[in-house]
Amino acid sequence: EAALWTVWQHVGSAEALCQSTLLLVDPVQLGACMKCGVVQDIAGQYCDQFHKRVMTAGPPHSPWPSDLHVPFTDHSELVFSMSQSTQRAIGEDAVDQLASKGMAFGRGTAALDRLRREVQTSKSIVVVTGKGDIVRVVSLVVVHCTRKDGMVLAQIGKWDGSSVAGSCQLPGLKCYREELVGDTVQRIFFTRLAPLNGQVELESVKREVTEKESKEYGVQTRYMRAVCYAALLDDAEIPAGDAIARLTPQPGLDPQQPARTLSDFSVVSKQTSEAFSKLKEGLMAIRGADGSLNIFAWLRPADFEHFASPAGDAALRKIQQAVSVIQPSQLSEAQAEAEAADSAPACISQEGRRSTDELGVEDEGSPVVPDTAAQPRHVTFLKHATAC
Repeated sequence: EAALWTVWQHVGSAEALCQSTLLLVDPVQLGACMKCGVVQDIAGQYCDQFHKRVMTAGPPHSPWPSDLHVPFTDHSELVFSMSQSTQRAIGEDAVDQLASKGMAFGRGTAALDRLRREVQTSKSIVVVTGKGDIVRVVSLVVVHCTRKDGMVLAQIGKWDGSSVAGSCQLPGLKCYREELVGDTVQRIFFTRLAPLNGQVELESVKREVTEKESKEYGVQTRYMRAVCYAALLDDAEIPAGDAIARLTPQPGLDPQQPARTLSDFSVVSKQTSEAFSKLKEGLMAIRGADGSLNIFAWLRPADFEHFASPAGDAALRKIQQAVSVIQPSQLSEAQAEAEAADSAPACISQEGRRSTDELGVEDEGSPVVPDTAAQPRHVTFLKHATAC
């Protein structure tokens, strides 16, 4: 297909291994068929997006293009990058076909009406595939970042002000319209993973496509996920996040806090207890673009797979209950009190000072909580992430 939209040079030859059928397309005649209204507009944008992907294809953001395939040029992916007016035109046609086929009526016309409103307000993209299927399209990019010891960076939830909730997943974002994979990767490191910006090396990108029926709309939803594999640099210096996230001892989780009740035993396995011990070292609280604090942790690959699955949901909730967050304002108050205590006259007795617990300092030789509010935010350009 690349020969239709670009000046394409074939290198080498192809040999059929079985009986095949060839389709010859005259690009001049094809162009003449498209010179009318909406079709011309859609074809023009399709051409622009296809050409952009041919020109930007290549490691580390994608494989090299070939005669047989150009990465990220599935029809639904190209529609995702078109203008909103074109997306609405394509989407409304798809919804009309959905209605004419009688699909989604099993859930009533209300589901179809909701889907149509989503298309008209550019909140959902619906397309007709080459096989004639109608699917709702969601495109996102996630980062699979590993350390030298094999640990994987995962988001284990969000801090809502008093507790952590959410699922265990790879950090990522939905793609904006007209945004390529490389652009989204940069946005992830500028916003969601700012402390790691400039501290990783991108290695490769793998496209994963899954489909499942949307319970809300009664139509198949196609999730197109680009997984960007990255490695933390050996000399990486990761600054503290926007707040201090730490684990409090929990019965059955911490080896020093044995299980005391039946509920403690019910969700705690040896794997979960070991993961809890590992989590003590690598929790990060990073503020997202929406102002919320996302909680990240370094997990063993097996632990990540477990906590991200339905089977590990109860264990994940147990770990989330053990997470506490100290905001920068709380750290500043504790530091001010500590400085005031340090500057007090030597004749003041130890009883006259605030306890170390009140100053945010753990007993038994634990390190003082660092003042992240006084540290400069680490922002550099992402290495090896040239914009597509």
